[in-house]
Amino acid sequence: ELIDELLASLEVQHLKDGEYLMRAGDEADDMFFVQDGAVTAQLEREDGRIIRLETMGKGRAGGERGFYLNQQRTAAVVSSGESIVYRLTKERLAEIEDQQPEIASTMHRLIVHLLSDRVTHLVGVVNVLQQ
Repeated sequence: ELIDELLASLEVQHLKDGEYLMRAGDEADDMFFVQDGAVTAQLEREDGRIIRLETMGKGRAGGERGFYLNQQRTAAVVSSGESIVYRLTKERLAEIEDQQPEIASTMHRLIVHLLSDRVTHLVGVVNVLQQ
């Protein structure tokens, strides 16, 4: 399957509990897919407060907004326990687009689907909050 081929071409990272994948303000030169375990997106305030945004488990992706929009990271992402993630860099994506366009197309469709699910969820949350 094309998704398996895509994952086979990505860098695998083994994370320890509390290890950072990214921090707010970092350049968004990569994105990730959770293979095992979980990671948490969080805001880290100057006063030391941490605001958990979302915990993402197996099959979820993260970092795609900054990756696609060329914007700095707006939140930190930290491993919640031991986790395994696949990392996709912009350089690797360019290689895949050049050498394996069908795999790149599958990856882009996967991200569009993921973002559509997130928008649908957020619309539902806004509707509940407005009631």
